[in-house]
Amino acid sequence: MLARTRGCRLALCLLLALNAQIRSTLASTASDSRVPIATEVWRRGDDGLTSNFYVAVQNALERNSTFLLHFTDASLIFKVSIADHVMTAVNDGREQVLYTVEFSIKDSRELGSLKGWCWIGELEDCANQVEIEATHLIRQIR
Repeated sequence: MLARTRGCRLALCLLLALNAQIRSTLASTASDSRVPIATEVWRRGDDGLTSNFYVAVQNALERNSTFLLHFTDASLIFKVSIADHVMTAVNDGREQVLYTVEFSIKDSRELGSLKGWCWIGELEDCANQVEIEATHLIRQIR
């Protein structure tokens, strides 16, 4: 019984050490709010509307100094994923763009998601919504 207790304690210590290492990596990379976060924008859909939304999101993030979209090496990468295809719907005779975006730290953990919409001719508004949410999430982990 004593050996089993020590084994459990050792496993718990290892888990706590691993958790501390992950937190340390996040903190060291993200703690200085002036240092941009390496960011990747991904998309699953290849239709024209999804491609246009992808470009609009990239442009919105590039305008924000919090995000660095062109990088060569980074230990922490913030991932913005456009889930599936961007959809359209008609509301009060006008066409809407409906989207879902997921946010995560690459190869680590999910940070959240955003579902939103804008009018068909105003993709920049949708992209700005994504940029605002991404900025909010980065501030939470810094």
